[in-house]
Amino acid sequence: MFKELQDVIASSDSIDLIGYLDNNKVANIIKESKAVVTATKLYEGQPTLLCEASLMGVPSIFPRTGGIEEFFPKNYDLSFEQFDYKDLENKFSLLTDDEMLSKIGLQNKKFITEVGKIEGNISEKRGLNGFGYDPIFIPDGYSQTFAEMDYKKKLLIDHRLSLIHI
Repeated sequence: MFKELQDVIASSDSIDLIGYLDNNKVANIIKESKAVVTATKLYEGQPTLLCEASLMGVPSIFPRTGGIEEFFPKNYDLSFEQFDYKDLENKFSLLTDDEMLSKIGLQNKKFITEVGKIEGNISEKRGLNGFGYDPIFIPDGYSQTFAEMDYKKKLLIDHRLSLIHI
C-alpha cells in the first residue's frame, strides 16, 4: 500500500509527502492545506499535529484508532476505519467539497478550543517527546515533564483530555 501511495503522490500536483520538518514549517504547510491526512496507525506527535490543524480550522482525515477521535466532534465525517483503504479513498473524494471542508474546519476549531486546564510547574527543559511546552511542563502530582512521559500516560492527564471530561 505504501508503494501505491507513493506512486499516487508522485503523480499529483496537490499532494505533498513532507517527511520530517520543524514545527514552524509544518504549521505553515497546514495553514495552506485543504486537510491533514494520517492514513496509518497513529504514532506520537500525530495526534498533536491533528489538533494543531484543528486550531487553524483545517480538517483532518485519520483512522479511528488510538483514541484520537476523542479530540474531534462526535460522528466526525472524515475519520475512517483503520486499514480500510477504500474508506480512506472515500474520505479523499470529499476533499473537493470546499464548503463542507470549511464547515468541518470551523467545527473542529470550536471543539478543540473549548477550555481545558491542567495545573503544574515550569522546569528546565527535559525530555525528547512532544513539542511546545511539553519539555518544560511538569503536571501537579508528577515528577516528569510531559516530554519525559510515556505518550499514552501524557494523553490520560493533559489539558485536552480534561476538556472531554468537563
